[in-house]
Amino acid sequence: VGGGCVRGGGLGGKEGWAWRRKLGKELEEATGATLRDLQVPFTFHRVGSMFCLFFTPGPVIDLASAKNSDQKKFAKFFNGCLNRGVYFAPSQFETSFLSTAHLSADVMQTAEIVRTALAEAIS
Repeated sequence: VGGGCVRGGGLGGKEGWAWRRKLGKELEEATGATLRDLQVPFTFHRVGSMFCLFFTPGPVIDLASAKNSDQKKFAKFFNGCLNRGVYFAPSQFETSFLSTAHLSADVMQTAEIVRTALAEAIS
């Protein structure tokens, strides 16, 4: 049995992947709605439950284009989330992810924290 296998119940295999994709999509949609409401240019990359947010209209396809992001705004955003108990990757050059331990309620709570932290970051 390979590493990362879930034994004894839980959301393993296809169910776990489907759950993480669902949560990733929920977070992407909620974050995107907030960014559009606040009129913040962004690029949100997501594969399943792994995601990365860039404060640039994009496209972000390599390190050079990622460096066009507003890194100061991201730092304010990151710290605003961290101060409220949400830990994203501390750099726009890293990825964050959701796990099967997260619930839809967690994603919605995170979305509210994201909204507050973004509003502070752009003020």
